[in-house]
Amino acid sequence: MTKKFRRVLKRAVRKFRETRMFVRAMQSAFHPILAQIVPTRRCNLDCAYCNEYDKVSQPVPFDVMLRRIDRLAELGTTIITLSGGEPMLHPDLDAMIQRIRKRGAHLIEANHTSDFWSIVRAKTPTMEKAKYWLKEHGQMLEEDV
Repeated sequence: MTKKFRRVLKRAVRKFRETRMFVRAMQSAFHPILAQIVPTRRCNLDCAYCNEYDKVSQPVPFDVMLRRIDRLAELGTTIITLSGGEPMLHPDLDAMIQRIRKRGAHLIEANHTSDFWSIVRAKTPTMEKAKYWLKEHGQMLEEDV
């Protein structure tokens, strides 16, 4: 499979998911379209514009996060965003993302720009490495790279 074909296929899958999300959102006026959950208030950055973090809070317990995700799914929530602090600092983020996807919601990580994800993808091929890299180098994401 060529790189160009994979890119086209990935774009098509993304468009399909976005269309499915929109159709689900418009089917009923009696469910939340978007909900924001905060897995942790802790953040390793110190962005001048942000006041939604601290340096000492423990992450929300994993079982509590799963109950929240499941309840949002029961309500028919179409989009779930992760916020906080820095959601990638939660030790069970991988499993939370899998649960959100499994329950059929569209996941959006709204804290960061597409540049953020490009930098993380380029620097770190796996989630564990990404978490470690963010802990060590997160402050550079606020600079022009």
